[in-house]
Amino acid sequence: MPRSYPNAKTAGLTDNTYTNLLVAWLLGTLQQLQAPFAKNWAQAAQASDWQAADTKLAKAVQQHLAIPVNRDGILGQFAGYFKLPTLDFDAYRKQYGDISRLDRILKAAGKTPDAYQVAKQADTLMAWYLLPQATMQHLLKGLGVKLPPDYFAQNLQFYLDRTTHGSTLSRIVYAALTLMAGRSDQSWQFYHQALFSDYWDIQGGTTAEGIHLGVMGATLNVATQVYGGATCAARSRQSRRTCRITGPS
Repeated sequence: MPRSYPNAKTAGLTDNTYTNLLVAWLLGTLQQLQAPFAKNWAQAAQASDWQAADTKLAKAVQQHLAIPVNRDGILGQFAGYFKLPTLDFDAYRKQYGDISRLDRILKAAGKTPDAYQVAKQADTLMAWYLLPQATMQHLLKGLGVKLPPDYFAQNLQFYLDRTTHGSTLSRIVYAALTLMAGRSDQSWQFYHQALFSDYWDIQGGTTAEGIHLGVMGATLNVATQVYGGATCAARSRQSRRTCRITGPS
């Protein structure tokens, strides 16, 4: 059975910001494809029994997705997130040293990480890692979300203060996000840790069970696209790609 979060009346998770932003992007992209690919769209719609009413419903859903935001312009990880208490990370570090798996530390003490403003890895800001800034601005505007000019830097620090990086992929995401915020030294620190995560076995024994292919591939993506500024686009039906260097984003 799905468990309920504190302050929630029903089980499950309501209005996760990352999920809703990606759903809004997906449904918006779906609508944009209809005109330029009319013939293909008609064939796909027939094969999947997609009706005109489904297109209308998709548009309505896209326009009414909710994004939790507080008065300071911080995007809530999910509905009710701001009602959860914070944790004193420094106190836990003094007691345990490495708190990357704070979720396990809390569970061992009979508590649940779901009851606090704590994240094992990047969540709320993941959309900014996957999609261009201009796309994110368009999505937020379309959802009626109004944010202050410095919202990205403020949100970045807010979630850095609440993330334990219990997953090696978390450091990759934050390597890209901190560079976007102009924090190159911090970006390199995150990237360096991710790059050597298996070599140093920073998770204390997991490398012996198998290397982390996800983070290995992601380090290449950050090196080429985030640091190197390489962007690629398909140029033929055979999926051959052409790349150009634009400089760090």
